[in-house]
Amino acid sequence: MTRQGPLQPGTMVDMGTFDCILEYAESTAIENGDELRRKLEEYAETIEIIILGIYGSEDLLIGASRKFDVAGAPNGAGLRASEALTRQITRRRERKRLLKELNAQL
Repeated sequence: MTRQGPLQPGTMVDMGTFDCILEYAESTAIENGDELRRKLEEYAETIEIIILGIYGSEDLLIGASRKFDVAGAPNGAGLRASEALTRQITRRRERKRLLKELNAQL
């Protein structure tokens, strides 16, 4: 999922709720012939959400990631944070790898 566009200094973008993120991913997966929500409920144990940005004065990405455990819920799958903190993506090698992955998906 991408939310593209420049940000003014000190501003942020609200990515929405987990349901909104999953609905967006699911609608994209359905267009590609997959049933994402069913597969999540049936097979997934962990989901990692990675947020990427481009800092204007650098050519490399900046980013953060957080992992969530998929837990059964009465109305389907639910998410529960597996760690208390969000991990910053700071290693140059990882930032280059993510940029390469992102370019491959665009």
